[in-house]
Amino acid sequence: MLLALLACAEPPADLVVLGGLLRTFDAASTTANAMAVTDGVILYLGDDASRYIGLDTEVVELGGLTVLPAFHDAHTHLIWSGADLLMVDLYAALTVEALQATVREWADAHPDEAWVQGGGWDTSSFYGTITAATLDVVVSDRPAYVYSADAHIGLANTLALAEAGITAATPDPSDGTIERDADGAPTGILLEGAMTLVDSLIPPYAESTVDQGLKNAQEEANSYGLVSVVDANVDDWMLDGYARADAKGELTVRVFGAVEVSPGATDAVAQLSAWEVEYGSPRVAVNAAKLYLDGIIESQTAVMLEPYEDGGNGAPYFTDADLQRLGVELDAAGFQLHAHAIGDGAVRQFLDAVAAVDAENGPRDRRPLAAHLEVIDPADIPRFAELGVYADFQAVWAWPDSYIQELTWPVIGEERSEWLYPIGPVVEAGGTYVGGSDWSVSSQNPFEAIEAAVTRQNPYSDRGPVLTPDSVVSVETAIRAYTSEGARASFSEAYSGSLEVGKRADFIVLLSDPMEVAAAELSDVRVTQTWLDGTQVYQRPPAAAAKSTRARKHHGEGR
Repeated sequence: MLLALLACAEPPADLVVLGGLLRTFDAASTTANAMAVTDGVILYLGDDASRYIGLDTEVVELGGLTVLPAFHDAHTHLIWSGADLLMVDLYAALTVEALQATVREWADAHPDEAWVQGGGWDTSSFYGTITAATLDVVVSDRPAYVYSADAHIGLANTLALAEAGITAATPDPSDGTIERDADGAPTGILLEGAMTLVDSLIPPYAESTVDQGLKNAQEEANSYGLVSVVDANVDDWMLDGYARADAKGELTVRVFGAVEVSPGATDAVAQLSAWEVEYGSPRVAVNAAKLYLDGIIESQTAVMLEPYEDGGNGAPYFTDADLQRLGVELDAAGFQLHAHAIGDGAVRQFLDAVAAVDAENGPRDRRPLAAHLEVIDPADIPRFAELGVYADFQAVWAWPDSYIQELTWPVIGEERSEWLYPIGPVVEAGGTYVGGSDWSVSSQNPFEAIEAAVTRQNPYSDRGPVLTPDSVVSVETAIRAYTSEGARASFSEAYSGSLEVGKRADFIVLLSDPMEVAAAELSDVRVTQTWLDGTQVYQRPPAAAAKSTRARKHHGEGR
């Protein structure tokens, strides 16, 4: 009889999770009460996993808590932001005096640094009010350079301008503007491509800074339930940083890297292919090309189909022909296209390019992705579904904050303002919505973006005006943007994004059920555990205070 019982017993699992509500977010949105995991893979989902418990099985008693698949961020700048936040951090500086005090404090604490650098200043608070003299007062012994929170505007002190050779006689680059005073002298403000004149001179981060920055960044990401990210603009030093952490077994996120490809590039496929091989591992992949198509609405560098209210317009970064040529080449080599597109003109240009790629290379499962999508012309909304373009909205921007009220509405007018971040219409037309943070431009916390997508209100105060209420989505749609659909954005749905037998055990434990809380409470949902490949990578400290990120709610793009 004993031999018969042993023959019928299940082999013990490495991990058993039981006593809670497991929302699988599979195609049928099924639920379970227990899960068994071996070698990082889910082998059972159901009501009772007790038969999988052996002497060495790790057992997680949920006590009625809710489990979801772990989150995917389809557009972030994880390692760069982590390193950069160790520099001058101006996200909390809301007055000129606070900005100056923060710069001075960092400069005094780092006397041996050749440059004072950092950023995060608020465009709506400072643009038009700060100049090189603002920094000269606190840093006069070395060059200083700080960029705006949207990373599309830089502020240099007088020494930094001198280092870059920027004078009244310096011409504007083709893709940017050197702001000048009434006499033609540079003010210290550099827009878009003009930032490169100074950026290119700043020494690279030390490896120790990169490593510490990544450690900080992924710890924060894990605390919000993130285990997978699309790093939307990786360079070799960033990939080196990920590889160092990976080699030491310290990388607690999966990274899918998109490499920037500039207009006129002729060796893009060779570069991406080389890095794909050099850095490829189970935790790191180079699989996409990043294409910046325009700037931002606040500085009127985003490309619109019709001019801004004052008659101006942003200049496209690519010609149609060059974008389509590169798109065809990159797609033929198997790389995903990942575009920065803010204005409705840039959005249409990308959709047209994808159509050209499809016509030239033939149909395949290419999943091109367009990020930001601040304004989409109504005629283009059905094209996301028709062309299979993934709509990567930063939903945490989709409420009427000071940026929208003071810097967006006045320059695009009432009619176009009705099409700001049209997440609902894209979904209703059959398009795929995926979520991204654009961290550190905005918070990494998916639940803040989920609340904004569902309410179109300020997720930090749970009240106030609503932005285009017809663009709301359901809670399930907003969560899927970070789970099942988020995984599809990086081609990882075969092993992640939902809880299913045979998939990796990527899951999070929550203190409340987001499918049951009031919409205005979604941003307050807290992660208490995060698991990647069946290994716990985050445990909420006992009696931890409710964690709230700084409201890094700014439009645009990291770098």
